[in-house]
Amino acid sequence: MIPLLISCEHATCAVPEANRELFQNEEELLTSPEGWDPGALNLAQAMAMKFRTPLVHGEITKLLIDLNATSENRRWSRFGKLLTDAQRAKMVERHLATHMAALHQRISDETRRAGKVLHISVHTFPTNEAVSLIEAQVAIGFDPGNEVASTAAHRWAKAFHSCAPDLSMEMNPAAPLIDLGVTSVLAGQHHGSGYGGLVLEVSQSFFLEGKPWRWDKLKKAMLDSMAVALEDGT
Repeated sequence: MIPLLISCEHATCAVPEANRELFQNEEELLTSPEGWDPGALNLAQAMAMKFRTPLVHGEITKLLIDLNATSENRRWSRFGKLLTDAQRAKMVERHLATHMAALHQRISDETRRAGKVLHISVHTFPTNEAVSLIEAQVAIGFDPGNEVASTAAHRWAKAFHSCAPDLSMEMNPAAPLIDLGVTSVLAGQHHGSGYGGLVLEVSQSFFLEGKPWRWDKLKKAMLDSMAVALEDGT
């Protein structure tokens, strides 16, 4: 089986003690999907446990620093932009640089050992907002020109359809509906190394409402189909 790396950039809505004052009277916004991806860490943890692979996850709300952003402007929300340059630099060092360094190390280790690695960046998306136009309940984003990612994505989609025929998995919905984020950055930095990156997006309605399936049932379908895809020669 191809070596795996699981990451979750929007794992939490946690705020460092030093920055709590920025979110006075903003608790509802902070705990909403604007502050984190509800259910993403739970799913990422389940994947890491099942396949016995490391999990690299964020430890800060994306309202302070977005670890999945690929540009400076998108990295900082209106709250992050209230920080001083020195505070932002410290946050980049403590959170973004640490997160990326862990991913780089794992990718380097596995591509050197096995010749390739599949990285799955786990996210969830809100279905009750106009910006969330993904018609399927599950979506996978990847670079079609990356053989490792493309092969894994198509096998996973086929296996998922068998495990969950009532659900739909959309392949590469048009930007900006799915953002390749850190996987695109890493693909550029590890070009030709055997790195393949997938961005998994799952509707938050499973986790928050148990619709259209219970969360545990959806997780099982995701994990079972992932196992089939990986056993299928990826």
